Amino acid sequence: MKINFKLTWQGGKTTDTYLQICDQQMKKVQGLYTLECLKTIDPYVPMDTGMLKNSAITASNLNTGELLYNTPYARRQYNRKTSQKDGKRGGQWGDKAKAEKGEYLARYAKGLVKMYVWQS
Repeated sequence: MKINFKLTWQGGKTTDTYLQICDQQMKKVQGLYTLECLKTIDPYVPMDTGMLKNSAITASNLNTGELLYNTPYARRQYNRKTSQKDGKRGGQWGDKAKAEKGEYLARYAKGLVKMYVWQS
């Protein structure tokens, strides 16, 4: 037996309309979350001229969540075991930031979803 039905929500919106709205809101959340990750990771990225850390601004795709550091030496710098004089900037910057700021980023993501998706 096959049953077809269509839900109509308050205000005359259909389920498909709500799914489209939710999808749009989640894309917004993804962009804002990725931008916050970029800002949070920034103090951990090695810096001499600023070219490496600034490359992420133009090379990353905030809408998909991809952070990309695009310089010829980015991979080599990431795989280094040493840190700069301040002890924070250095190799494995993404892992360092995640270890120190992961809980903050998780709370931030939860807040974005609550604000932009569940409150729509």
